[in-house]
Amino acid sequence: MRELFSKLMPPALLDGQLRLLLSNMGGSVLPAVLFISALAWRLNDSVQTQTVVLWWFATLATSILSWQHARYHLKRGWSPDKEKNIVWQSCLINGLDGCFWGLLTWISFGLNDTQLELIVLATLTGVAAQNQGQLSAVPQVFLSFLTCLILCGDLRMIMDSDAALRLLGWGGLLLFTTFTVQALNSAQVVRRSLTLATEKDALLKANDAARQAAVKANADKSLFLASASHDLRQPVHAQALFLEVLSETPLENFQKDLLANARLAASASSELLDALLDFSRLEAGVVTPVLRPFFIQDIFQKLENELAPMAEAKGLVYRCRETLSACFSDPALIELILRNLTSNAIRYTLEGGVLVGTRQRTGLLVVEVWDTGLGIEPEQHEAIFQEFHQLNNPARDRRKGLGLGLAIAKGLADRLGHKLTLHSRPGQGSVFRLEIPVYTGVIAAVNLPDSSKISLIGKKALVLDDDPLALQSMGSLLQNWGMSCELANSVNQALAMSKNCRPDIIITDYRLSEERTGAQAIALVRLELGEQMPALIVTGDTSPQRLREASASGVPLLHKPANPDDVRRLISQALAQNFTD
Repeated sequence: MRELFSKLMPPALLDGQLRLLLSNMGGSVLPAVLFISALAWRLNDSVQTQTVVLWWFATLATSILSWQHARYHLKRGWSPDKEKNIVWQSCLINGLDGCFWGLLTWISFGLNDTQLELIVLATLTGVAAQNQGQLSAVPQVFLSFLTCLILCGDLRMIMDSDAALRLLGWGGLLLFTTFTVQALNSAQVVRRSLTLATEKDALLKANDAARQAAVKANADKSLFLASASHDLRQPVHAQALFLEVLSETPLENFQKDLLANARLAASASSELLDALLDFSRLEAGVVTPVLRPFFIQDIFQKLENELAPMAEAKGLVYRCRETLSACFSDPALIELILRNLTSNAIRYTLEGGVLVGTRQRTGLLVVEVWDTGLGIEPEQHEAIFQEFHQLNNPARDRRKGLGLGLAIAKGLADRLGHKLTLHSRPGQGSVFRLEIPVYTGVIAAVNLPDSSKISLIGKKALVLDDDPLALQSMGSLLQNWGMSCELANSVNQALAMSKNCRPDIIITDYRLSEERTGAQAIALVRLELGEQMPALIVTGDTSPQRLREASASGVPLLHKPANPDDVRRLISQALAQNFTD
């Protein structure tokens, strides 16, 4: 018996079966009260009033008791060890209900009221059918009701002297079998539905857990990359500045060769770190497009000057078809996209060449980057746009980058709302196509402050950085350009120095000691001196939060390792802008 009940009520599903059973009770209370009262009114025509009242009260009480029992447990809830007790309580209440309904045959038959007998038989059949739908979620409860109903009701008919009633009584036993089979089938459907729902919930929880784990892993990855990038950028930045200062000193030929190789190594490190920076900027959401019309040929010319020597060094032919077309987008971001696409094509092309050109489509300028490389399998066309995904580089050759170039290009294209597609076949090379809106109007010249007329000789700079190497290298570089420098390693020291010697420009790292930032330091110095003097932030921090904070400061931002030419250009522009203002 215990094994049968375990099969009918699997422990894993019993909570759901019980909850469904008890939830069904509330909707049948009012109809039951009305039907029992109407039937009692009809019984009163042939049966003694006292008997009718007792039956009406008993049947009505069990219906209300069943409803209150369900309501009580649904409101309070239950622990797994109480589930079977609630089932047995339900069996007892509904078994009692079945007995009171079965008693109808005892109080209504043998009164020579054929109409009443037919009404009672139809009522008992209907009540059995109604309770099958209501109670079969837990079949033991329905079987308790049905057994008591059949035993009480059929026993009266089987004992009757009328052959027809005896036949109906034996037929009721067959009806018991039919209702039992139907109830067990309904319970099986309920268990299957609950099993599917349980499996679905488990799958949703597993998916949610996997999603949360992926989000956490991505956040951890970003944090690790930002921390590693920051720590690596500091010495590489200092190295680049020291090498620049060294290059402007008298050197022998042998020393010049060593210096050239050292600068190549520093440049390679900077390229890898810049890729990490671009990726971090995308993840941080600080890439804000500045849309304007521009000639795409200006970008082509710049990329050819920069990348053609790289292609020629590998024995490749670099070609760029000139165009007079203009488009409307962010030229800086378009340049970065095309630089990544073109440099990637050069890296993965062993022979032949790379071609950059455009095609006109309705309202669009399609920029194409062709190569004669190995080609890409169709199943890899989407994967290559994922970060750190590289083909044909199992040894992780650093000359082939980190696998971020295409991910950055795709992220920037999406940020601009431009479509970036790939067409490639193994052994036939590849072509990347970037669709940019065409601009057909007149492009006005952009007037920028002429920084070339600003001399740095004699200008005073306040340099703030908590990294000694970065601080010393920046100071050496600026002094080599003829500037005088005050070097501070804390905000308080910078404030004290600014009082003694009013600087022309503030150059600061972003993340400083004592959990202070370069933006705060600039604001404090400006407040102390009472003027909005030029400032420049040079940072090695690439964490998304820090990038958003630094970008929100409104101060020109340069990332370590900084190119000395970029440092000089931004200092000159800041001073020129201040002179113009």
